[in-house]
Amino acid sequence: MNGNDFMEAMNSINESYLREATHYIPHAKENHRVMRWVIGIAATAAAIALPVVWQNQVKTESPAAMSGKEPDILEMNCPFPDFSESAVRVTTAAYAPYLLEVNRSEIHSLSDRLLHVTWEKISPDTDYMGGETQLVFVENNGNPFKLVFYADGVVDYEYNGVAEKYKVSDESIHSMVYNIAHPENLENITDTLIWCAPECLTNEEVWKAHNSQHITVEPQCASAFGFAFELPDMLTYEVIQTDDEPTSTLLATIYPMGENTPIISIGFGVCRTGLETKSIDFNGCSATQGFYDGSEMWSFISLADDYEGCVILMQDEKLFHQYEADINTVLNTLKFKKFESERTLAELKTIYPEFSELEGEPFKGVEVYIWQMGENSYECGLMFGTNRNKTEEEILALSKKALSIGEAKRILRASGISQESVYVIPVRMMYSNYYYEIDEAYCEAVRAMFDQFIAEAG
Repeated sequence: MNGNDFMEAMNSINESYLREATHYIPHAKENHRVMRWVIGIAATAAAIALPVVWQNQVKTESPAAMSGKEPDILEMNCPFPDFSESAVRVTTAAYAPYLLEVNRSEIHSLSDRLLHVTWEKISPDTDYMGGETQLVFVENNGNPFKLVFYADGVVDYEYNGVAEKYKVSDESIHSMVYNIAHPENLENITDTLIWCAPECLTNEEVWKAHNSQHITVEPQCASAFGFAFELPDMLTYEVIQTDDEPTSTLLATIYPMGENTPIISIGFGVCRTGLETKSIDFNGCSATQGFYDGSEMWSFISLADDYEGCVILMQDEKLFHQYEADINTVLNTLKFKKFESERTLAELKTIYPEFSELEGEPFKGVEVYIWQMGENSYECGLMFGTNRNKTEEEILALSKKALSIGEAKRILRASGISQESVYVIPVRMMYSNYYYEIDEAYCEAVRAMFDQFIAEAG
């Protein structure tokens, strides 16, 4: 190829390929004249068949081979395929073991970004940097894989039982994944979070989890047991509670959505005759599984020790197997709780002794911090008003001396606190698994619970 041939070849290069080359070749953001020389030299090398090996760089097709098509993803050392059209779920310490479904726009952006960084395979024994990790689960058309992102740019890649470790060239990837896992409107979308048992946070099991809602069932009279659980959206429930206070019967029955045949029931008491038993751990509590008539499937689970009499009854074994993943979500999250009768005023003042020493109303009033534990379950704590906002540590410390709404009202009334001096502040406590949005409507509803406390004194 002589000089004239070389110049003619450069001038014939299509502008669209120059723009694509400018996009894919790092730092080549000067002008198209420079790019013509770069690509022209490459064309000359190809013409005289000089092989060039450029390891760990972008592998491209020639413009002629691409026949005018938009170029495909060209980064070849990414260990997984394009997942821009796949489903993706993420979780992080802020709401684990719940999962967040990632929207399509963010999936496109993340997939594109990960395919265009350099992935360097590193030793599986590499130490991790401290900091919060983000777990990303990719459905990948039935061949799921998991990515674990660390703050130092290290990524664990798990697929088909294989675990590999990589270092990505752009450490800002962690920030991108962090922002996806922590959307600004997280409190507005918590009702769409998907509960998944911690032991099921694997490539396969995580895709069996469905959206769920937190259910709390309280007895109508204390002292008595109630319970709480996560209910997947494939199921519904019914609560039956008799009116014979104070020995009210409480039973919750779980059904498939749209059907009348129950799968299991949650309640109290069981027949213990003519059966085999097996000791098990039930969510941290000692329990017994009962098997009737030699069946391999349990007929009931009965808790022991402090939860004596709390049971789960099998109603339909066939439906149980049909909805096993959803029922296991109920069982894995089921917690029984003893609802005690309210404490005496003397007991309450030992918890908040500062209210026993009041002489007149506090100059800055009283702040009542309220957090929600279930659908109709609230706890609260009291602090005197100040000229500053309370710290997270101060608010969290209230959980160690939590009151019911009724108990808080009794302390305030007994201390002579007027309604005008009470400031109700809804908050969230990290130990509560119940998600709710704190907006103005919610604040107004919570404040309404205190509006009549002076009138109730009479």
